[in-house]
Amino acid sequence: MDCREIGETFMKVKIINKEDVTRWIDKIAEKYNVLGPVKIKSGDYEFKKIKSGNEISLDYINPVISPVKQFLFPSKEVMMKYEKKGKSVDAKVEQQVTEKTVLFGIRTCDLSAMLFLDKFFLDGFKDTFYELRRNSLITVNLVCTEPFESCFCVCADAGPDRKEGFDVQLTKINGSYVAEIGSEKGEEIVKIGGSLFKDASQEDIDKKEKIVKDTKENKFKMPTSYFSKAIRHVTANDIDEKTWDQLASRCVGCGSCSYVCPTCTCFNVLDIGTTNKGERVRTWDSCMYSGFTREVSGHNPRPVFKDRVKRRYYHKLSYYYMKKMGQHGCVGCGRCVIACIGGIDMPMVSKFIRRQGQ
Repeated sequence: MDCREIGETFMKVKIINKEDVTRWIDKIAEKYNVLGPVKIKSGDYEFKKIKSGNEISLDYINPVISPVKQFLFPSKEVMMKYEKKGKSVDAKVEQQVTEKTVLFGIRTCDLSAMLFLDKFFLDGFKDTFYELRRNSLITVNLVCTEPFESCFCVCADAGPDRKEGFDVQLTKINGSYVAEIGSEKGEEIVKIGGSLFKDASQEDIDKKEKIVKDTKENKFKMPTSYFSKAIRHVTANDIDEKTWDQLASRCVGCGSCSYVCPTCTCFNVLDIGTTNKGERVRTWDSCMYSGFTREVSGHNPRPVFKDRVKRRYYHKLSYYYMKKMGQHGCVGCGRCVIACIGGIDMPMVSKFIRRQGQ
């Protein structure tokens, strides 16, 4: 079957043997910059530039930092360089043309996070640094059929698969992958694979849907983060202040939740250098830091630590932001579960809010 209709989208569906995926990556790497999950010496995985499909490990454990966030919104980027020459100042924007890049093998939660970042950086005022990278990017996302212990994307409606928003989506069925093509960019790289791809049969498609359904219903170890009820409480602003006091008492203010979260967009802009020469740099920041909202006058609208904790979860869970951004501020990737030493990760906070007063 060459294509199928899902809602109002017309999507092509192909199938490729598992052993042919490496050959497909080899062909893509001949034409594009390819970033994929590579096992490093520590035993962890990192998305690195690869030249051969043999370098990629598609059964990888999600890296702590989202490869999508790091590529589109780097933790540190030089935006401008300046130099004083006599009585004038020569300022040069450091925006570089980015070569076409394929992020191969990202998890669906990170794909959902990318769509959130698109809304933040491109809706209305466009961030040209982000836009340039985004226009150059092609994604191949993997449907997770064996979620990790900390994963809860099914609660955030951000996985394990998507019905739209992807370029190519791969789902493993037996010794093959069903490849759903969701965009012209996706079709472009599938064509590179040529005869490696065959038309998927209705049986292949049905099998894929059955696997995804079974994953959603039976395989998540953290299936009850109670988002819906937590969202109602947050939106109604009826959460007892003692609840926020208790949550804040467990937070050490390290900011790791902001850094590992693929949808957090807090940043700072610094001028580094001397009066005569320097550069303007954008770096990641955290709303959990006291200086994040401190104004030039010295006034801080959120001086109390509890207020910063409260603000973070209002941003993630309130219906106002969901309506504005078109999705949760959380994609259920589970990185906060791993990173938060105080144990106030998103599932825990959602449950805590739900059970307040009980």
